[in-house]
Amino acid sequence: MRIGLLFYIGLASVALSFLPFDWEGKSQAHPSIVKVQKMYPNPANAYIIFEVDPSIVNTHTLFICSFMGKKTHDMLIQQNKITVDLQQQQRGLYIYQIRDKYNRIVESGKFNVIK
Repeated sequence: MRIGLLFYIGLASVALSFLPFDWEGKSQAHPSIVKVQKMYPNPANAYIIFEVDPSIVNTHTLFICSFMGKKTHDMLIQQNKITVDLQQQQRGLYIYQIRDKYNRIVESGKFNVIK
């Protein structure tokens, strides 16, 4: 039993060493850049504002979908302050993703819509 447990723990530590994130949950691809600096108001009603790092303007996209996976917004980030209209959205949990030019997710998060 001990040998099996040690073997399992050893495999788990090897598997964890290949994860692309550090222990604080930050992406190792761009560790010093936080893409979304502010997101407000949360919970949102009619709109939500994203303030992003200026270095990702015109190179990254903002993708928003409902918790059920329905895409609601997909737009090129053209300025560092983005206002997203939510008046047509139903209440619930929404997921946002910041994607690079290769469509890789570099940051994600969630927000609530209340009506």
